[in-house]
Amino acid sequence: MSRTEIGKTYWYGWSMFVPLDWSDTDPGFDIVNQFAAWPSRPGRRYPCGGVGSKISRRGSNFILDFQRRGDTVDAVCTNYTLARVSEIRGQWTDFVVNVKWTGNNDGFFRLWMKTGSGDYIQKINYQGATFWNDEGTGPYFKMGLYKGNPNFRGPAPRIIYTDEYRLGDANSSFGQVAP
Repeated sequence: MSRTEIGKTYWYGWSMFVPLDWSDTDPGFDIVNQFAAWPSRPGRRYPCGGVGSKISRRGSNFILDFQRRGDTVDAVCTNYTLARVSEIRGQWTDFVVNVKWTGNNDGFFRLWMKTGSGDYIQKINYQGATFWNDEGTGPYFKMGLYKGNPNFRGPAPRIIYTDEYRLGDANSSFGQVAP
């Protein structure tokens, strides 16, 4: 997807379906979404792995690894548990994110989820740095199932479905990007 600009605000919306037969016995992780950036500043160490933030299945949970500039260190990682696999398996799950990508403290990251015919629930309401100011461009959105390690030799292939991706700028709204 298109790269974003550091210092600007964006709205994202997308959907994910985890089939009923999803197996979550692997001790590793499955990445299902990323706010990725590449190439990155040489020598920077990323405590979440990769550059940017990602949603992944770890153990029996889907977790957001939220990576950004720290107040006193170059990079920090905060993990937010979004849902148990068992809670969303067999249903469409819709996501809405409103974010200002910046290394400054005027940034924000807000994430809402809706599973099946339920209501949207705000899972994250963060204020502060959301990225870095020296990466060149802001992150770009990726969705789909994959393993981060190209040499992974783990369990049988898995399937998830993704749909209804929308990206809006600061003039957009929740309703315009919500699946």
